[in-house]
Amino acid sequence: MFRKVAILTLSVLIAVSLCSGLSAQEWYEMREPEGSPLINIPKADRALLDALYISVMFITAEDLAMISPIYNALDTLPGIDVRTWFDSSAGTPDMATLLEHDVVIVWASGDIADTDTLGDALAYYADLGGGVIVASPSRFPGIAIGGRFMDDGYDPLMNGSGPLGGDVLGANDLHNIMSIPYAITAIWGDGREETELRAGADLVAWWSDGNPMVATKGNVVGITLYLGDEAGTWWDGHVPQLLANICNWLVGNTSVAWTFVYADMFADTGSGTAVPLLRHYRDTVLINDVDGETLVGELYEDHSEELARILMKHPWLRHRCAIMIAKHLKDIHDVLEGGQMRLTKHQLWQILWLLRDISRYASPEFRAYIRDVQITMLDKDQMLDFGVIVSDRLFFAPKKPANNLTTSWGAIRKNH
Repeated sequence: MFRKVAILTLSVLIAVSLCSGLSAQEWYEMREPEGSPLINIPKADRALLDALYISVMFITAEDLAMISPIYNALDTLPGIDVRTWFDSSAGTPDMATLLEHDVVIVWASGDIADTDTLGDALAYYADLGGGVIVASPSRFPGIAIGGRFMDDGYDPLMNGSGPLGGDVLGANDLHNIMSIPYAITAIWGDGREETELRAGADLVAWWSDGNPMVATKGNVVGITLYLGDEAGTWWDGHVPQLLANICNWLVGNTSVAWTFVYADMFADTGSGTAVPLLRHYRDTVLINDVDGETLVGELYEDHSEELARILMKHPWLRHRCAIMIAKHLKDIHDVLEGGQMRLTKHQLWQILWLLRDISRYASPEFRAYIRDVQITMLDKDQMLDFGVIVSDRLFFAPKKPANNLTTSWGAIRKNH
């Protein structure tokens, strides 16, 4: 039977490996040859990744060449799989086709075959849990999306007028759409609409002239800029990243943020084996221990999104986490082999300091969780119950040289 292990000691660090549902074997299969945790799988082979990638469909009556810049820019972002484009001038996608995608991005410019039929289909798709992003000029007179989508008020923005000239992002209400996984700070857009917020909708961001830019209502998000043509012509800046954030928010999936964190953390340290090893630790030790199962549940349910946001916003914390994980990989491996984890006081305090610095940016609930972890780690008897031996030494003495030369520890310290 596995010995109880340092569940609390590395809890926040191990969260990096807990917050995606992939097993260690699946992660190994997805690694690039050099061991980087960056996911780089041909789109045709992504059946395995449905739980990780958000599938997206574009619906517009414009020529494919007009939407290819935004289509391709969004598709290159981690965690997003833009699978297809549907030409709404030729008809309306059936429900089976719509339901193959997590999110549809639609706008009404061009000659839509039937605006009412398209609106009915989008409303029914939203009723079944699909995410809808509606862009300009979907609310212009004469070409607006109709049917139940308009009549029953699915769009968070009212039909209005336009086009307005170009403008830049003004401000936002600190919604997750503007920060996870990408910080949206610079957007320019043209072909905008003059519109108002619908009753029951929430305003997320607005242009510098005060007009709404992004708004939500249920699982529908309205944006007031035109997405066609090349970047710099009708749009510029963080527009693809904004769409990725919206997709992530609609699906309620933090895996995109964690994919970004993995890539950045382990690209710096070269610890490409860290994620699969930590997942193996989770799957074979933590989940098979009563306290460990509780820890996994708390991290998934209560703190995953917040920890991802903290690490996204603070690269120095990502770097320290990566270094700490790299230092303790051998300890975790030893535990998996039935051994014990040994920490010096110095190593223990390094972990405590890291937890303290993470807690500086945490919510009161997450801060309380971290504080409980720190208190437990300072109790040597409690730590021993978890299979962790905390030495009274500040450092472990190095091994003697292989040539048996008499080199005292004092001499080593003096020379360093």
